[in-house]
Amino acid sequence: MSDKDIPGVDLDDESLSDLAGESDSESTASSNISRKSEAGDEKAKRKYLWKVGEGEEYGEGEPLHVVIPEGEGEYPYPIWDEPPTVSTESVVSIASTITEIEETEEERLARAERERLIDIVRLKLIARTSLRRKNIFLHRKLAEHIKKRRLDHAAKEDPKVQYELTAKYLKRLYHFNEFKESQDGEMRDLAINLRMLKNDTERLEEELKETMDNFMENLKELSTTLVSSRTGKRLNEKMVHRLLKRLTVRNVEKGELRLKYVKMRNKIEEKERELKTMENFGNGLYIMDYEQLKIDNQNYSDKIEEKEEELTKLRVKTQCNIQNLAQVREKAYAIEGDIEITEAKYGDIEAEFNNTRERVGRAKKLRDAYRVEFESLKMESGLLTRDLLLRDFETSLEERERDRDVLDDLRTLIKDKKKKKLKLDSQFNKIYSSKIATVNNNSYLK
Repeated sequence: MSDKDIPGVDLDDESLSDLAGESDSESTASSNISRKSEAGDEKAKRKYLWKVGEGEEYGEGEPLHVVIPEGEGEYPYPIWDEPPTVSTESVVSIASTITEIEETEEERLARAERERLIDIVRLKLIARTSLRRKNIFLHRKLAEHIKKRRLDHAAKEDPKVQYELTAKYLKRLYHFNEFKESQDGEMRDLAINLRMLKNDTERLEEELKETMDNFMENLKELSTTLVSSRTGKRLNEKMVHRLLKRLTVRNVEKGELRLKYVKMRNKIEEKERELKTMENFGNGLYIMDYEQLKIDNQNYSDKIEEKEEELTKLRVKTQCNIQNLAQVREKAYAIEGDIEITEAKYGDIEAEFNNTRERVGRAKKLRDAYRVEFESLKMESGLLTRDLLLRDFETSLEERERDRDVLDDLRTLIKDKKKKKLKLDSQFNKIYSSKIATVNNNSYLK
């Protein structure tokens, strides 16, 4: 594959190539640079591949050293003789040339900037040479390491990935070629327009000069026949020459003022266009819409403040209601405590009543047992014939009397407990009804 098939840029500066210090052996060893030999007396030109990264403009980037193997066919894209950079400075210089033909100060600054950039490029080339030598050394060490470790498979590249990268790179170059052609066409059109404007300017200057010369000659001829109204004599040649010179100076000043007026008018038109573009925010939004949105935002802010005031009033009212509710809850808690105490007392009384009823039941059962036993004894033997039984009977009678007294006492106690229970129930109902009535009255009043 020849060097002509590799896309790149020409580096015509002889000093840059000398400072680079690149030998043919280094270029062959690194496989990063292809040299091109042209017939005749033309100089050898270096071709460098340029990287166009994702998200970068065409023509930007840094040299990308790519090895294109032999036998891949002719490269389908052209080779450019200039670096792939979009020169916006040329467009600016053309526009400035149209307005001001001679700009020595800007040319001097541009020359100084160009020299500074050339120095930077020279330093970068020297650094690149050092890095290239280091890269060659590391490549050799890596090759020795791979050969020693038998890692030939590690150096192999995935052909699919390599093909995709190559296709992507070629596509980028194709798009850059189209972009550069369009830029070249625009530059040619601008150069043609500039040449036409220069020709028109020169023609108009010649016509103006010829017209002014004729006008001055006519004025000079006419001034010989003029008579001064103050002295009544004809104007002398010296006076006519001074007046014509003053008229010429005034015409020059008038031309300069007109030129300034045209420049200012162009600047005003440009500023108006910039203002129009600044007024347009995109998607049909203008600065008037922004002002209207700002006014609406202020109105909504005022409404929000009013709503905030209403919310503050509602918060204060809610706080008062919460405090009242807390007081009611405290009262309710106190009433519930009284109710719990009363219920506890009622439970104790009810438990005591149940215990007393159980004792009465046991006493009744004991009484029935004694009765049955007494009847059985009475049936079995007569009391009159058996003194012991009679005495026992008397004893039983005495015990029965005692039990009866106990029973009467228990009945009396039960009646007293029932009365106390009824009294406590009535007191509980009264207290409960009075508390409920108090709570209802308070809630009604609030």
